Amino acid sequence: MRQTAFLHALPVRQVDLKPDEILFKVLVPFSRANEYIKEFKQSPRREDDIAIVNAGMRVRLEKEGDEWFVAEAAFAFGGVAAKAIMAKEVAKEVIGKPWNQQTIEVCIQLKPRGPYTVYAIDLHR
Repeated sequence: MRQTAFLHALPVRQVDLKPDEILFKVLVPFSRANEYIKEFKQSPRREDDIAIVNAGMRVRLEKEGDEWFVAEAAFAFGGVAAKAIMAKEVAKEVIGKPWNQQTIEVCIQLKPRGPYTVYAIDLHR
């Protein structure tokens, strides 16, 4: 059984299935304790599966004393393309910081350091 269907990007509305293959299952792991995942998608019509812009964000928090800190983070952004941009610099910036409004504001203000590097999204932890 081939398990590499999502390892490379394809044009929009194309899949990497050979004529004699079927998609048997897709495994989406459950979130862990204190792990929060949020997705956003904006498409021209509700019925259209192609988003003009989308984002996926994940943080896992750990409590130290009375305060929560970011233990893991991942942020992905995409659009009408076969690739997504992983904001690895933003994730590195928040790990170890307290989970509060100030940390979120710092993330929002981070300026991109180009050129952009496009990564295939790796959902394995």
